[in-house]
Amino acid sequence: MLEIKTIGDEVLKQKAKKVAKKDIASRMDFINEMKEIMHKNGKAVGIAAPQVGISEQIIVIEIKDTPTYLNTKPLPLTIMINPRVTPLTKEKADGYEGCSSAIAIMGIVPRYKKILVEYIDEKGKNHKLELEDFQARVVQHEVDHLKGIMFFERVKDTKTFITRENHRKYVLKIEE
Repeated sequence: MLEIKTIGDEVLKQKAKKVAKKDIASRMDFINEMKEIMHKNGKAVGIAAPQVGISEQIIVIEIKDTPTYLNTKPLPLTIMINPRVTPLTKEKADGYEGCSSAIAIMGIVPRYKKILVEYIDEKGKNHKLELEDFQARVVQHEVDHLKGIMFFERVKDTKTFITRENHRKYVLKIEE
């Protein structure tokens, strides 16, 4: 079983390689393992291949309406291979982000509010998807992993760093 790589691991600093369409079928066991790892980490809404040690351009995303992501438009389980993000607006929004590879901390990151993501799915089909708000944030976060960028590198004000526990307690106002 693959494991989540954490801050400092070299694979998280690398630009991931594209996956050829002809090679997608051979990646299905790996993609299924990525899904399993993401689902085991109950708070995760996305995972990128480098986070489990494979430097390839594959991300898995699933957004559900949960207390943490209240009033968020759900996104069904989606596999994105070789995703390309194009901002559809210059407008950005600040929002807290965390990461399975940096489990202890969160921070406020500015992200484009509306994007177009072009990708290949696990069946080799091309897709174009317009996303906004939290869905756009998640895709941008995961695509950053494919570029070797961690969310905390995008934090503009380090005073916004907060533990997950304090985020739930003070920002979301959720008591355990």
